[in-house]
Amino acid sequence: DVNLWKLMGDFNLHGITAP
Repeated sequence: DVNLWKLMGDFNLHGITAP
């Protein structure tokens, strides 16, 4: 899902490293 990648992008904004 593209939304999943968008969520990961939000995680990166929060300083969380996406796999």
